[in-house]
Amino acid sequence: MTPGIVNAIGSFVLKEVLGPIATFLVGWLWKDYLWPTMQDYSFLYQGTHLASRYTAEFTLYGTTRTEIVELKQRAYRIWGEIRSPQAGDGTYKFEGTLVDNVLRGTYDGTTWKPSTRGSFLLTILPGKKDLEGWFLEPGDKDIHPVKYKWSPRDQG
Repeated sequence: MTPGIVNAIGSFVLKEVLGPIATFLVGWLWKDYLWPTMQDYSFLYQGTHLASRYTAEFTLYGTTRTEIVELKQRAYRIWGEIRSPQAGDGTYKFEGTLVDNVLRGTYDGTTWKPSTRGSFLLTILPGKKDLEGWFLEPGDKDIHPVKYKWSPRDQG
């Protein structure tokens, strides 16, 4: 084979075969690893930052109850603990995401009723600091949808 043919084959392989493969790999790395990592560590996060403590309020079976919510936030990821003094100090671990002022999450009981689990969807209404929405929790025979409100607490 002449050097011209070898160069042509090499050029073809680099341009038409390895080029698309390299482009795919770089795109995949960016989308699945680099971009989420940058968002996780708040390098580029421009979204809403929540308070670290809230008082949650809801009415269940005609009784108004309150809970204490302590949360941590890393960019759009939210996680923390919900304590329910009225439920014998029931504690729930939760995690969720905050995107476009909508917080959606799930929780699992850790004390009192460890088998309790559910989900919540809260939104920050324009001009307010409170989060309002619903939580859903499976019961023995049905699912309980309950209005839910988080109000920021003093940091003291």
